[in-house]
Amino acid sequence: MAAISIYLRPNESGNLEICQVYLTCYIQRQKVRFNTGIRINRSQIDEKGVIHGKNAKEYNAMVDACKTRITEIMLRYQVNKIALTATQLKKEYELPDMNHDFYMFMNRTISELTGVLATATIQQHNSIYGKLKQFKPTLRFADINEEFIAAFSKYCKLNLKNSNNTISKNVKVIKYYMNLAVKRKIIHENTIQDVKSRRELTERVHLTEPEIKKLIELYNDNYLSSADQYALRKFLFMCLTGIRISDANRITLEQIHGDTLVFIPHKTREIKSTILRLPLMPRALEFVKDEVGDRKYGVIFKKFSEQFLNRTIKKIASMVDVNKPITSHSARHTYATLFLEKTSDVATLQVLLGHTDIRTTMVYVHISEGKKHEQVMDFYKRLSI
Repeated sequence: MAAISIYLRPNESGNLEICQVYLTCYIQRQKVRFNTGIRINRSQIDEKGVIHGKNAKEYNAMVDACKTRITEIMLRYQVNKIALTATQLKKEYELPDMNHDFYMFMNRTISELTGVLATATIQQHNSIYGKLKQFKPTLRFADINEEFIAAFSKYCKLNLKNSNNTISKNVKVIKYYMNLAVKRKIIHENTIQDVKSRRELTERVHLTEPEIKKLIELYNDNYLSSADQYALRKFLFMCLTGIRISDANRITLEQIHGDTLVFIPHKTREIKSTILRLPLMPRALEFVKDEVGDRKYGVIFKKFSEQFLNRTIKKIASMVDVNKPITSHSARHTYATLFLEKTSDVATLQVLLGHTDIRTTMVYVHISEGKKHEQVMDFYKRLSI
């Protein structure tokens, strides 16, 4: 193991007697210097590297602690039979907190964020935490680098059969906690900030106007069981308002003023707390009335988990020959698609959906080829050429 020596570097002020105390060693023939944070008079240190005089006990303890830190890093690499470079040794020394347990930090932070982030988001983060522990039972911040992410992604692909989009989400969540650790000054940098993960474009399933009419007719027939009728009513309300299930689970009668729903979207409340004022169509208000009856206050819709609503709506839709992979988010996508097909007004849709960036709204712009042709022909008729 490389020998560690004391080196005195003159203070930058020009006073040659006041020196900064460094430790030095050679790794693969490269000299590495470590700042101990101690500044003393040159005369305070003897030939054996022992500091005397004012604060000597404290300073010598600090030097010993720094030597121990360097030795522990060297031993860890030696035990694990990993080649230690001068750059890696310097990096781990300067970022000693990188040796903190990442799992402990992530687990504690998830607990802190429970009730702040959406329930589905917390469930997702817990799932990724579980995947990480399956892959590597112990994990320090220092272990998280580009190579680790590549190996973890490969494990998720081959062992867990995750899709590329799921793997991308896994990496995004790890980055989220690394950035939080930087923000809280637990580590100095996010070592995977520049790691890119590949996402694939997926089809955003929406319902057509005739399909929505079929579901409304089924609802009006009152043929379904009570639970299915509740689920369908809630889903149709979401289709006619574009709200997420996290908001549909929370909105109250007190938030409806006349024909306008006033609320802060739950998903983005910690980021921007934007108040949305969403005009409600008469049919949407009818669904509210059917749900609450004579009630004047309180949460409007019965709370369903996203998984339950997804299963139930797929089953109900198949009854009217709508065989699509519908999810709760299909309601939001349906609202956005039909709004654009009827109005072509992206700017207003951006406001209705609560997007601060128009590029987010543009994800919903997938007007059919037939509609494009119809609009171009209408445009041509209006031209004087």
